[in-house]
Parts: sequence; structure tokens; C-alpha cells
Amino acid sequence: SRILATRLELLLDDLLWVLTVSQLEATVLFVKSLQSCIEKATAKQQAASRGAAVGDIKHRPQGHTRSSSSVAAATSNAASATHSAAGNPEVDIDTLGPAERIFRKYDVSETSYHVHTGRVDLHFCEDSNADTKLSANSVANGAIQLTLLRFGVDFYPLHQLDSDRAKNWPNFTNIHSKAYRWQRERINLFKQRQRQHPQQQHLPQLCESAILLRLQDRANLAEQRKPATFLGTDKRRHQLPASSLSVYIDYTQYYYPSSALNTTAAVG
Repeated sequence: SRILATRLELLLDDLLWVLTVSQLEATVLFVKSLQSCIEKATAKQQAASRGAAVGDIKHRPQGHTRSSSSVAAATSNAASATHSAAGNPEVDIDTLGPAERIFRKYDVSETSYHVHTGRVDLHFCEDSNADTKLSANSVANGAIQLTLLRFGVDFYPLHQLDSDRAKNWPNFTNIHSKAYRWQRERINLFKQRQRQHPQQQHLPQLCESAILLRLQDRANLAEQRKPATFLGTDKRRHQLPASSLSVYIDYTQYYYPSSALNTTAAVG
């Protein structure tokens, strides 16, 4: 047996994180010390997994990946026929039976990792020890509270560039579509430059690795004294829906999933 794709989701209702200045400083130093190790480990893991990624793409149905003819020729006929019958997004849903419709609705077409939180309360407190002050302007026994609503992180390590994000990615909203259209324009420019060099064309195998950060809003605390705004938006001024995102970050890296093509196409 072979696992083609998996989806891991971590759902958290409320989070409370209290940090003193000394703990915050130690956390920053610890992250900096691990940064170089993480970069080396990530590069080594990506290089080692690219060979397996090619096999993953070869075993996916054409409806999910739309791979090139060379990749499609190497695809297992049995796996493609079984998986395409219920998981092909281009199949007319009216022609599917009840069981096939349910399978197609919950089918996982690619590997992804997700973290969803309802509310995050961050408290940064000043220490009484003067040796731990990060700044000369620090206030004795001061504190900063930052409350975030519906913070989420999505990570897609391997996504075929020609496949549609809206069909394969859960929780894909209009704000994602607008950013994705801008990315597609940049990719089209890259493809036009690549067509000028036919000997270097490997566009059908071009993939992307994406990290999405989403923040809906900050919380309004029910207190007599209104807290100072640290992070705010103008959603009320423009009468935007409450469910619209306040912050959206999409970090995407484009690369060829092959050890022989260890070339990054673009970073957006």
C-alpha cells in the first residue's frame, strides 16, 4: 500500500501565553541560535524528499496534477484509474453515485498541515529585575496585552502549479483568490521568459511550497477603560463583513521537484 497524501489539522479553541521580558529575550536568542540549523536541515530535507516528491506526483491522477506527458506515462494505470474515478475534480458531479460524491467531497488530494485557533491572548510583562530590561524606556511592572481572533497557519509542502488551489485547498476564500491572481501573473511572466530557452523548459514539473498566515481580527475587551489599539483595521469604516481577514500573508516558493533540477524558480 502507498499513502498518496495526508492532511493534519490542529484545532485550538483558546490560548493564553504569558511571557516576562527575560523569557521573551531568552526565546528570541534561542530562535536565533536554531535559525542556521533549521535552514541547513530544511535544505537537506527538501533535497532528499524531491525524489520522493516526483514519485508522489507521478501517482496522482491527471485531474489533480495535470502533469506532463512524460510524467503521465510513468503513472501507474491501476492507481490512476481507481483514484480518478472518485477524486477527479473535473468529473460531472451529477454522474456520480452517493458514495462517490461523499468520497470526492472529503478526498485529500495533496499533503497539507493546518493550525487553527479561536482566540490567542499574549501577555508580555516587565520584570522587576533591572538587568533584564530590553530598553532604557521600559516601565517598571509594565505589561502589554495582545489579543488575536481566529489566527491560522496553513502549510502546503508540494503543490502542482497547474492544479487549482480553490479545488484542492480547504478554507480557500476570496482574499486568497485575489492574491493568487497576482501570483499567476508573475508566473506567466516567468513562463514567457522560459519559452525563449527551449532547452531549459521544465514548466510542467514546476511546483510550489506555500505557507499561509491568516488573522481575522483583534478582540474587543469588555472593560471600563478602553485599551490602546496596538493593531487595528478599517473594516468598520468600509463596512466589511466581520468574517473578512485583517491580516493575510502568503509566502510561496516555486521549485522543480527533482534532484537534477535543484533550481528555485521564484519566491513571492
